Amino acid sequence: MKNTCVSWVGLLLMSALAGGCGGGGSSTAATSTSSATPTTTSSSTTTTVTTPTTSTGSGTSTASTPATTTSTVPPVVIPSLSGVAAAGAPLLGAMVRIVDANGIRVNMIDGAGNLVDRYRTSTADGSFRFQLSTPTPSLPLLVQVAGVDGTGTPVVIHSTLNTTTLPQIVNVTPATEAVVAQVLGASPRSVFANAATVWPSMALMGSTTAVTSASNQIKTVIAANLTDAKISDTKNLDFFRDETFLANKLGLDAALEGLRIQIVKDSIGRDQLQLGNKLLTPGVVEVKIDLATARTELAKGASGVVTKAISSTLKVTTSPNKTGLPNLATLDDLSTAVNKMVAQGANAATFLASPVLTSHTFQDGRSRVALADILAGYATRNNQLGRWQVMGCVELPVPTTGCTKVSVSTLVSDRSGNVVDVLADTVGYNASVTPSWVFVGNARSALVKVHSVAQASFNLDGVAQVGTLAPANGIQVLTRAVDYAGASAQAVQSAVIQVPSGYSVLYKYCGMAELCITPNASLSPVATGELKDTQLQKPAPGWLGSQDAARGAKFVASVTLMGTATDTVTPYLMSDLALDLSTSLFPKPDASLSTAAMVAGGAVNWANWANANPDMRMLSLRLITTSPAGTAQIADYPLANPFATTLTLPATATASSGFQLWMIALDALGRRYYSQFNSAF
Repeated sequence: MKNTCVSWVGLLLMSALAGGCGGGGSSTAATSTSSATPTTTSSSTTTTVTTPTTSTGSGTSTASTPATTTSTVPPVVIPSLSGVAAAGAPLLGAMVRIVDANGIRVNMIDGAGNLVDRYRTSTADGSFRFQLSTPTPSLPLLVQVAGVDGTGTPVVIHSTLNTTTLPQIVNVTPATEAVVAQVLGASPRSVFANAATVWPSMALMGSTTAVTSASNQIKTVIAANLTDAKISDTKNLDFFRDETFLANKLGLDAALEGLRIQIVKDSIGRDQLQLGNKLLTPGVVEVKIDLATARTELAKGASGVVTKAISSTLKVTTSPNKTGLPNLATLDDLSTAVNKMVAQGANAATFLASPVLTSHTFQDGRSRVALADILAGYATRNNQLGRWQVMGCVELPVPTTGCTKVSVSTLVSDRSGNVVDVLADTVGYNASVTPSWVFVGNARSALVKVHSVAQASFNLDGVAQVGTLAPANGIQVLTRAVDYAGASAQAVQSAVIQVPSGYSVLYKYCGMAELCITPNASLSPVATGELKDTQLQKPAPGWLGSQDAARGAKFVASVTLMGTATDTVTPYLMSDLALDLSTSLFPKPDASLSTAAMVAGGAVNWANWANANPDMRMLSLRLITTSPAGTAQIADYPLANPFATTLTLPATATASSGFQLWMIALDALGRRYYSQFNSAF
């Protein structure tokens, strides 16, 4: 019998046994029917097959009595999907969700046989494998992965499956996000969230021509990165279905590690894909692609010219290897070395004597000794470092000889795989030691960060407060005022913050962990715990020209440390101000707050908000109580686990005359959203 390529239905029936077309010899086909409802039975079907037997004795063939044999046909196998989700570092424990070509959510089957609408990636390498609840989903599928990257920043990226070819691989990376965004002509996050109504726009993902053209455009734009990663056969490079893809800083993953890829709104509100070399000055965008134009050209098929969608002067990204990443593949050896010491129970002195720390100085005000204490704490709790994510170059502008100090970050997990911390530092490459990447620090004695922030005020029931301003945005400057010791002590006295437009604003110590803004050098500010303590206010000098609030805006902080020492820090604004100030973006508890509950203490839950906003995460909660004398008592509750959806607050002193609960969240572009809940006792 002639060898035959098994059909899609046949492959679904035998996907656990067959890997596609091929093999030799004859075969007997068996058919079966399947319901879209998952089966929980593991029994097989026995089929009787009658085969004529031929005798070849002396060369003449004679018919003999048919022989009856019994074969076992495997039960229907639900099709499975597998892949890797990574955004530089692997996305650990991220949620995978799927919608089909009709905008309908595709369910999955977990390891216990339960029907679920989401599935978590591995907490080791970002891989996933699961079964779909239906053997015949309507293609193309739109796949969404929502988690946090190595910096703890929320990430939502997408991919597509538009083929029935086995094995069913669907990798999810910033590269697949860039391709899918062009085909959809909009932010995939928005399309996924509204798939039930905008599903017709997803049909173009089913066009091999469109997906290939969009992929080729991205390959051309990041050609230097692919060359750096030693990928010579770019024609056959498949962003979506590469079975060998791993988040290991080799091949495609190495190319993506040196890139910053994101989707933002341009000045007129159109979705724009932005790409650039991650080691350049923060905020630099090298290539801009208008997504609506890209879709228009892709929809024309072979006659479309997708390059028309590139709206920037520069058409390709620059090479990060020329600025310091040629040895990236060995970066994770640093985690391996630290994790080995952690497993051996190393103390702080052991870490200090190790090559991984001997070259370290300061990192944003954290001393070498403080870092050793942190690592020793991981050893005490048997926490493990994950894979590192490159954040950028500490030396700005990047030296012509290349970046020698690379800013990196990683998630830290406990023995159960739960994220318990985020460790950020600066590393350098030294081929004469093992591991070759070691901690070096950024040599900054102070930590100053600039954030785009937005604030909204609510009643305890979550309704926007009557008489308050609508949600507003602005710029927040955070200067760490205390050291990193177990019993934190004041480390910074004041800071003069010069904004890009040339004005300066004074911040002074106010008893909090960060400095507070003050209108007069002779005054000592009194902390209120509210956002106004650190946010540049409109009445203040220097508020805020267009260049001050633009992504990449450079601020200069002249910091006075305790004693006579000073330091100059140049933080950059990493994102534009938020334009979408919908109250749905601001974090809220699942249930209304009450004065009695706040006095008694207890759990605050926000799972509903988290589910509705997969591209955001809760950073911390702050409880401010006011004494009868009017003094604010400020208690901060940072959330080390970026996946947390609940926090238990302690009981509040009954002598308080009122309280404020602040919920602080972070979005995928690094913007912070502050929700203020007020009550008077």
